[in-house]
Amino acid sequence: HHHHHHHHHHHHLRKQQKHASKRRDGRNFGGVRVRKTCRVCAARSQSTGDDTNELRDIDVVALGNMCVDVFHSVESLPEDKNELKTMETLNDLLLRTEKMKAMNCVELEVGGNTNFLIAARRLGLKAVSLGQIGSDFYGTFMKDVLREECVGFQSYEEKQNSGSPSTSNSESRTLVCFVLVDGSGSHAFCSSYDLGPWPLLAEKYKLGADVKAALRKSKAMFVNGFAFDELAPNDVVDAAGIIHKHDGAVFFDPGPRAFTFHETELRKKALISLIEQTDVVLATAEELAALVEYPNPNEELIQNPRTLAYSLFNHPQFEGSGNLEWIVVKLGPDGAILFSKNDMDIDSTKVVSPKVEVGDTVGCGDSAASAIVMGFLEYKKLMSMKSGSSNSNSRGDKSSSSSSNSNSTTKEAKQLTAKATLALATAVGAATASRTGAGRNVATKQLAQDLLKAQGGDEIKGACEYSEALRMLERYID
Repeated sequence: HHHHHHHHHHHHLRKQQKHASKRRDGRNFGGVRVRKTCRVCAARSQSTGDDTNELRDIDVVALGNMCVDVFHSVESLPEDKNELKTMETLNDLLLRTEKMKAMNCVELEVGGNTNFLIAARRLGLKAVSLGQIGSDFYGTFMKDVLREECVGFQSYEEKQNSGSPSTSNSESRTLVCFVLVDGSGSHAFCSSYDLGPWPLLAEKYKLGADVKAALRKSKAMFVNGFAFDELAPNDVVDAAGIIHKHDGAVFFDPGPRAFTFHETELRKKALISLIEQTDVVLATAEELAALVEYPNPNEELIQNPRTLAYSLFNHPQFEGSGNLEWIVVKLGPDGAILFSKNDMDIDSTKVVSPKVEVGDTVGCGDSAASAIVMGFLEYKKLMSMKSGSSNSNSRGDKSSSSSSNSNSTTKEAKQLTAKATLALATAVGAATASRTGAGRNVATKQLAQDLLKAQGGDEIKGACEYSEALRMLERYID
């Protein structure tokens, strides 16, 4: 049943296929103003000394899934897109790409977790990629784009024992995903993420000291299901552990891989250990159903995300060990809904999506996730201020009425923050949908602000969630 859950986080179909190759030489990456080296980058290059009391100067890191999308036009796509997921197709596409490279007309865009990272950086979060980017043609392209977008990068460490003669002297390779585009706006994928051998990088790479240092300095980590296709499962879980040890928050979006976690015991164990270390799960209703192993979720269940969210909150395997606070269910054009385990004031907060003319929905979920990270960090700030003034617990037992006054204001503040978080996320997702492709074509801050204003947001006088979302963005100006 998976064939229709495409790897949404890579889709980059191009309506403007014809001008594609021309656009590559210009430096005006997709109409985005290129910033002069921003202060963050300047500061970052100096701060690599080994400070013992390290500053938490990174807002969010993304773990792995750094891949480059390569576009190929095809006459037509097969009915069942899984037919393309063969070694034969992959090798064929690699060959075809080499020929196009020789003619200097390859069409590339950054994919995978770069959608999240670029969106996060544009919203004002200091974002760093942790992963593997090769020294090849694709890796050079990706590093250039990250530099243009002021996104930092720290590399996994190469394992000492991986000295098989073939790898030691060849340049390191970047993961590539082929996007096949037919004339009528449909597309399909073929990449080593689909074909293995898995984990794709674990033979050669481990987290390493640089990555661990970045994790210690970061307030949040975003990880998607593809991380398990790259790294040894315990590396993914260890990364989450480091973030938590330093009071950071972990965000997990299982993505299309949600449907494969129950295939082996090892994957299942890894999934459970990661969710134990996760603060916020972001998923579609279908992915959520797959995570909690509803064998074949019926429409009714998919229409009732609350049941699914609570079966994850109350999953027997997480008894008493859960960090899981929020589950955000992505409803596409219908917006998003937030379930909160410990804070009934904000449980079931829902915001609908602004209406836009859709270019394509590639990268919408990834870019929207960056707004969820920003909002959750704001919410945690609010909660830490509140816990200083009153320590009533939020599970609804009216233990003390004396502090109810300050509580009612924080209740409103929390509700506004939760709503603003979803308002920002849906605006960012919709802004991405209004543009064709992802990578550098994800939302810009300006587009998201325009959508918030169109819904009545006013950062000076407004009291609604759209106004609060605009104020949230203002607090993150470099």
